[in-house]
Amino acid sequence: MQPPYSGTCMCGQIKFRLTTEPITLYACHCTDCQRRSGGALLLSMWVYRESLEVLKGTPLLVS
Repeated sequence: MQPPYSGTCMCGQIKFRLTTEPITLYACHCTDCQRRSGGALLLSMWVYRESLEVLKGTPLLVS
């Protein structure tokens, strides 16, 4: 699969496009991440800010 990639948050209020490959993508299985995700793992992805296009909504961007 080649960029651009697109996605949404779980509720659909935020829609985005990523124009380059992510810096990294990983799954964390620690208990803090399990609590945050409500599942067995939490997926996280680091991206270059300039490659992230918000198409819908106003996300809370944190680092």
